[in-house]
Amino acid sequence: MYKNKMRIYVKILKGSECEVSISAGASIHDVKLQLQSQVSIPVDQQKLIYQGKALLDEKSLAHYKIGDGAKLFLMLKKPGTGATPATSSSTPSHTPLKSPEIVPMAVDVQEEEFTITEDPTGFWEKLSVFLKRHFTEKDAVKVLKEFKKNYDRGLDSLSLDDIERLAAKKLQEGGYGYPLRS
Repeated sequence: MYKNKMRIYVKILKGSECEVSISAGASIHDVKLQLQSQVSIPVDQQKLIYQGKALLDEKSLAHYKIGDGAKLFLMLKKPGTGATPATSSSTPSHTPLKSPEIVPMAVDVQEEEFTITEDPTGFWEKLSVFLKRHFTEKDAVKVLKEFKKNYDRGLDSLSLDDIERLAAKKLQEGGYGYPLRS
């Protein structure tokens, strides 16, 4: 191992893991170039993910605080389509998901409270009850509205490859009560 070089590991979601030996000051584009030579996936079809964030080509490994032994995830973007697990590009295409609508209704406090019209799991109702135990009703409504707004914003920013990556991770761990596939 050369001085100033470090090893980072890149997990290809529908494949194996490969090792890249690179300078700590290298750019994400430099990593993609090395990956292109190792796994034969063109740079423009690659998207690297670290700690849940898509990495920009022009930024350095140091910018993202990626150190020796770090693990990146490689996503693939097929030409003309959205990102799919295996590798991908720096501009994720995604279909936004919609969460249940909030419908305002009046309450005693002269402040409007809202309820979810479709809440099959009862999550929003349980959160509302919890918040009312710790805040005044008026403040609980404000906190719930802000939480819901942030929730919707986060959901809208998920891409299909993000969802598939999360699902694959949970299924591999045996999460959600699903047995591991053999």
